Amino acid sequence: MPSSVEDFVAKVLTLADEAGRFGLIVPSKILDQVSYSSTREALISNGLNTALDLGNGFFPSITENAALLTGALPTTDTDIQMGALDADCCLENATFESRTSIRERPTLLLRAAPQVTPPEEGFCKLSDLVSVTDSGIDYSTAEMGRLILYESQLPHSDKDIPALRGRDIGPFRVNQCRSWLRHDWKTQREALRKIHPKVKAKANEAIYQQSPKILIR
Repeated sequence: MPSSVEDFVAKVLTLADEAGRFGLIVPSKILDQVSYSSTREALISNGLNTALDLGNGFFPSITENAALLTGALPTTDTDIQMGALDADCCLENATFESRTSIRERPTLLLRAAPQVTPPEEGFCKLSDLVSVTDSGIDYSTAEMGRLILYESQLPHSDKDIPALRGRDIGPFRVNQCRSWLRHDWKTQREALRKIHPKVKAKANEAIYQQSPKILIR
């Protein structure tokens, strides 16, 4: 049974305007997955002339990578332009592939060459990773959490421990720490337990002493 993407492409090709032109935005997987080879052949046969990989994040509310395809019939072009956008939505690179070569090696996706990105453009330093952790802290009530942890750009004491949350750790960046575990959290915990004996809090302090640390996100 055809997928919804294949049905969509087939319908678009039947709705091309009087000049035979069409344009559509589809998931990027249509560009290179084997299961869409017949759909790519239909596009090529119907005058596809551009296949542009928009990447992830081009549409803020859509999590799947997207691609822009345009074409026109009848076509006299023997080549199809393929390319990919970079993070700033600029054409990172492009190439022209002949229809014959694409049919022999049926892919419409131009893979960008690996590039080394300077640290100031998104990658965190190793020192950032070894000085923080986002694991090993548990507490039973919000009141206890507010007592042993606090939010601040700078620590209230140089003995307080930086404790990043999961939201602070991205695939290529560790955000500036704004959450801190009080160095005297045990004293704070015991003071609250005198009032509410059943509340609990624990912190795996050993993990804070380990260096280097490995953060898994």
